[in-house]
Amino acid sequence: KISKPVYITSLLPFVLLITLFVCLGSLLGRTLPVYRKLLPQLLTQKGYSPELEGLRGLLAVSVVIHHCVSWRSLLEQGSWEIHGANWGFNTQLGTYAVTMFFFLTGFLFWSKLINSEKVSFARFMYSRLWRLSPAYLGGALFLFVLVAVFSRFELHGSFGSLLRGMAEWSMF
Repeated sequence: KISKPVYITSLLPFVLLITLFVCLGSLLGRTLPVYRKLLPQLLTQKGYSPELEGLRGLLAVSVVIHHCVSWRSLLEQGSWEIHGANWGFNTQLGTYAVTMFFFLTGFLFWSKLINSEKVSFARFMYSRLWRLSPAYLGGALFLFVLVAVFSRFELHGSFGSLLRGMAEWSMF
């Protein structure tokens, strides 16, 4: 159990976190060569909307912050639900941000599909897989490391079942 809970219950810590992430993103976008090359290409693409893409990023960060607060609640209360004074702001932070994120994503995808002359389903799926795989596999690897650390590197089942489980998680 955590002795002194710290929640994001007001707008100020949220705004400070968002500001920190935006500044960090801006710094990385200007200093890393891969992003310095990618950004001008994106801005010249037909149908690319940097304002809406930026809003999607802010909404995604809002959801991450909501999950952090919910995780804290799970550790303290044994429940994923947030109660009391923390309920209103954090619930909106997660629920509405997810809703808006998916609305914007749907709008941007349909706009891209409408503006393109010919859509190749195979090419679309390949590009999605290429874009999402590194983040997913990185997250799975992080999860494997966390499980190993929290289990004190002790095997609690057969080695075969461990490998089978890791393979399943690695295959989406």
